[in-house]
Amino acid sequence: MESGAHALGCAVIAAGTGNTEQQLEAIAHFQPSGYVGTPDFLKICSMPRRKRAKTPPPSGGPSYRARPCRAPCARNWQPRGLAVCHCYATADLGVIAYESEAREGMIVNETLLVEIVAAGTGDPAALGEVGEVVVTAFNRTIR
Repeated sequence: MESGAHALGCAVIAAGTGNTEQQLEAIAHFQPSGYVGTPDFLKICSMPRRKRAKTPPPSGGPSYRARPCRAPCARNWQPRGLAVCHCYATADLGVIAYESEAREGMIVNETLLVEIVAAGTGDPAALGEVGEVVVTAFNRTIR
C-alpha cells in the first residue's frame, strides 16, 4: 500500500500501535487526505485523548462495515466523509485482493494466483464451500 501511495505522489505517515499521540501530531500537521490501515486503529485515533489512554491496542478484528450496530457502521459506513473499502493483504505478499468503490467483490492482484482448496487435501474447493486460501507469487524475491 505504501508503494502505491508513493507512486501516486502521496506522502506517507507510518503509523501503528504505540506513540499514538506523536502520530496524531504528525497527522494534524501534514493533513493527509487518505488513510490505509485497520479500522480499529482509525477508531482509536478518532477518540478523545482520555478515552484513548484506556483503550487496548487494536487486534485486527472485524471491520466497521461487518459489525452489526445502531451507529453508522453498516455496509456503507462513511462517518466524517470517509469512503471505506476492504483489502486482503499480508506482510509477506502485500495486497492479495482489494475492493473497489463498485462493491462487486474483491479484485485479485493480477501478479498472484489465488486458490481456495479443501482443508488438508489441496484439492480445489467446490463453489460455495469453505476452504483454505493458497496464494502463489511468481516473484522470486518473495518466499
